[in-house]
Amino acid sequence: MRIIGADPDNQINPTSPVQAAAIVTGAPSGPVLDKGQPFDTDGGRLPSTIAPNMQFRIHGQNLLNPDGSAPNVLIGGRAMQVDSASATNSQLLVLTPPDLAVNVEMQVVIRRTDSASVPEAVVVAPSWPVVAMAGVTENEAIVTGLGDALPESLAGEGIRILTIEPAGAGLWRVLSDRSLRGVRLQVGHSRVQR
Repeated sequence: MRIIGADPDNQINPTSPVQAAAIVTGAPSGPVLDKGQPFDTDGGRLPSTIAPNMQFRIHGQNLLNPDGSAPNVLIGGRAMQVDSASATNSQLLVLTPPDLAVNVEMQVVIRRTDSASVPEAVVVAPSWPVVAMAGVTENEAIVTGLGDALPESLAGEGIRILTIEPAGAGLWRVLSDRSLRGVRLQVGHSRVQR
């Protein structure tokens, strides 16, 4: 193969051909996470936020080892439990360790026997469901992890929930009668710290 290129630092002109050996390969064979939001739960896509002792799915391509077995899945260098692995659905079902450090950003990596994925950054929150973002006023918040159906039970100590409405895929806008700052929202048996 003959390549013509320029490198002024090494006095290579664009008109001077250089002989080079090269190998052209097809699509990558290592694990690749889906672009955008590769993680989800039964409540929908995750906004790159997970919690300790939380089960979620990872979507991508080439996730399994070459022999078809489950790969190692790491978060912050620690192993997660792989509950199931499907080549057909291109997904892994994993469980985070119960003692993960919280309020920090960590990297999720799929490590196969022959290669590893590019790290995907996630924030570890104290609990799930989580407040995905503050609302426009102190009386509102955007919450994720409640599922796709309207939550049957949502309450907070000292407040009254006025409305819960969809705010996007897997996101709910919660409006209360007073400030949500410092209030723990009770969703079934899960708590959401605002």
